[in-house]
Amino acid sequence: MIKINLKPSAAQESAFLGGIDINLINFKFLIIAIVLITIPQCVFESVTSSQIEKINVQAQEIQQEIAQLTKKEQELKEIQEKMDELKAKEKAVMARLEIIQEVVSVRKNPMKILHELALAIPSDVWLEEIFYEGDKIIFKGNAIDYKSIGIFIEGLNRIVFFNRQVNLDDYSTVTLPESKRRVERFQVTAKIERYE
Repeated sequence: MIKINLKPSAAQESAFLGGIDINLINFKFLIIAIVLITIPQCVFESVTSSQIEKINVQAQEIQQEIAQLTKKEQELKEIQEKMDELKAKEKAVMARLEIIQEVVSVRKNPMKILHELALAIPSDVWLEEIFYEGDKIIFKGNAIDYKSIGIFIEGLNRIVFFNRQVNLDDYSTVTLPESKRRVERFQVTAKIERYE
C-alpha cells in the first residue's frame, strides 16, 4: 500500500509574512508584473507629458487665431458701419440729385434766350416791352422802317430756342410825340421750343 503523508514536513513548512504564505507566491510572475506596472507608467508619463505640451502649443495657436479673427471681425464691423453710412449718404445725395434734375428739367430760365435776342436786334429797332407767358415771349417795340422789322424777325428765326416759330402779330405806323418822328410799331410773338 502506498502511504501518503499529508502532513507537511519541516522543510516544506510554510513561511508566513504578514499573513501571506510566501511559498505560494510565484516570484517570476511577480517581478514581471512589477516591471510591467512601473515601466509603462514611466513611458506613459513621458508620452502624455509630450502630448500635453503639444496640446498646449496647439491651444495657444488656436487662441492666437481666435484673437486675430476677433480683431478682423471688429475691423469688418467697422468697415460695414462705414459702408452703411456711405450708403445712407449716397441715398441722400441721390435724392438731392433727383430734386436738382427735376428742377433743371422744369427750369425755364430765359437768360440764354435774352442773350441771343440782344445779338439779333438790329441797331434801328428798339424794344419797349417784353412779356414772358408760359412758352411764349411777346416783343413790343418800334423800328425805323418795315425792313428793320423783317431783319429783326429773321434774326429771331435764327435763334435755336425758337425753332423758326416767330410770328408778326401786329404792326402800324405811328408818330412819336416827343420827337414828332414816324416809326413802325410792331408786336412779335415767339414760341419757345427749348431753354438749353
